[in-house]
Amino acid sequence: MTVLSKIDIVYEIIEDRKELERLTGKLVRGMAYPFGNTNDEVVATIKDLGIEYARTVDDTYNFKIPENFLKWHPTMHQFCKAYWEPNQPEKDKKEIALFYKTITTFIQTKELAVMDIWGHSWEMGTDQKKWDETDKYFNLLANNQAVYYTSQIDLVDYINAFRNLKFSVDKNNVTNPSAINVCIKINTKVFNVLAGTSMKLNY
Repeated sequence: MTVLSKIDIVYEIIEDRKELERLTGKLVRGMAYPFGNTNDEVVATIKDLGIEYARTVDDTYNFKIPENFLKWHPTMHQFCKAYWEPNQPEKDKKEIALFYKTITTFIQTKELAVMDIWGHSWEMGTDQKKWDETDKYFNLLANNQAVYYTSQIDLVDYINAFRNLKFSVDKNNVTNPSAINVCIKINTKVFNVLAGTSMKLNY
């Protein structure tokens, strides 16, 4: 998209949104940058077209919540960079080890963490080994009570609602103007601030 004119960017986003919304019956508010390429002009343009998050391919290998959802750098690609080059078994082995080490670190973390793994089914094609590897890491991450599983747009909505909480000067009262219930933790106490309500924080 970085080589397109602004009018061509507008055309691409609008036409794709219209077709995807027609096919799914749902609002389309997010995307992945083609080949991960973006710049400030692209970001500003897609924001004006109703896009609220956009993923790059710049893997971070960390679990931070994106500061700017229109420059969402994911945790890592599926299998890291394994299988990117043919006939590189030692490199593949090293990248797969990094992939599972990152997943294990995420599962064991005690801090607030977001893990975002990206990839495409076509990358695996008919290679059963890759599909088996996918099953393996899905099973590793599944059914964990300490993990909240969500879509990217739902996470964007929740974090925006959290960031939009209004606190009194003394931090003893909070208002949630959004339509989403938000949980906050102060010291060791958890408060559920219901959508569209205000509450006193006794902590």
